[in-house]
Amino acid sequence: MSVYIDFHALQPVPPSCINRDDTGNPKTANFGGVQRARVSSQAWKHAIRNEFTRELPALDLGVRTKRAVQLIANIIAERAPEFEDQAQEYAKNVLEASGVKTESSKRKGTESENGEDVTQYLLFIGNAEIDRLADLAIAALNNGQSAADMKKSAKKEAQKAFLGKQAIDVALFGRMLADAPDLNTDASCQVAHAISVDELTPEYDYFTAVDDKAAEDNAGAAMIETNAFNSGTFYRFATVNATALEQQLALEGTDAAQSTASAIAAFAEAFLESMPSGKINSYANQTLPSTVLVTVRNTRPVNLVTAFQLPVRSDGTESVAHIAAQKLLDENGKFNSVYGDKPLHTYLMTIEDGLNGTDDVQTVTLQGLQNALKTDIPQALGQE
Repeated sequence: MSVYIDFHALQPVPPSCINRDDTGNPKTANFGGVQRARVSSQAWKHAIRNEFTRELPALDLGVRTKRAVQLIANIIAERAPEFEDQAQEYAKNVLEASGVKTESSKRKGTESENGEDVTQYLLFIGNAEIDRLADLAIAALNNGQSAADMKKSAKKEAQKAFLGKQAIDVALFGRMLADAPDLNTDASCQVAHAISVDELTPEYDYFTAVDDKAAEDNAGAAMIETNAFNSGTFYRFATVNATALEQQLALEGTDAAQSTASAIAAFAEAFLESMPSGKINSYANQTLPSTVLVTVRNTRPVNLVTAFQLPVRSDGTESVAHIAAQKLLDENGKFNSVYGDKPLHTYLMTIEDGLNGTDDVQTVTLQGLQNALKTDIPQALGQE
């Protein structure tokens, strides 16, 4: 038995283009027989990870990059400046000792100009893991060990640097390395593609740009272009396996359950306050979810997108967001009744008035939600 925390959010988004396809148009999906606006899970997970940096210490987080060698080298040079000239070589070898392959950077600019080595693929690596690898390299330098000898002798220690306490975002979103499978981390969080609860109406913005210094006899525009955009109320869903996350965050002498609850409380804020940044300067689509439903379950996650198989339409007396909020609550109640699968706890955040079916739901603010998760998750984990 595992404990799952399900997050359901309804978020109205005005004209925007926050996630584009290969043609430059906003992404879409067909659901319930009609076209919907869509934002990919990858786009929103990236935004969540960016939001984490405002809430959590850097050592509790990771970074997705091909420049791990340089990050390790920077720490070596900072902590042992006498070895700065050798930092790049030792950083490369200590990373390769773990099983991660590197190559010379082929990118134009400072990377290739400085002769940087980079990983052959984007590597999701914790900042604490970078620290531990740098310490291994510094120890080898202090012992007068060559970089090549260190690469041979430090394999177990280099791999162990990846296998301790996981960075919170690495534990949540997972890591897959094809040539170093022992370093893989299963994701304890699933994030669905966000889709609009209402039917998509694609729109196009025809615009011109004027040359401020154009000659007086030149009345034409300096540029003419057309951009695609859309708007809608999005249903967003994510679920966190608290049991799996607890195992990944466990350390001797620490309260793993409480650490897990604190991590999920931080995820709650990042999930709800994040926004993908695509064309955000052009559209300023800085909205927050209007309704949020969060459940703590000890059975399995339940995505409530079925509430919106029929697209939501407003007759002008109620907003799409209000109708969708009621449909979400109704759907949750139906599944609880039909499957006999009542959550351990249910929390509701909303700006909507007059919603029905909230008798068994704890109405909270964001701070109240985080406090409740920090209390209720350890209890649920203790009952497994």
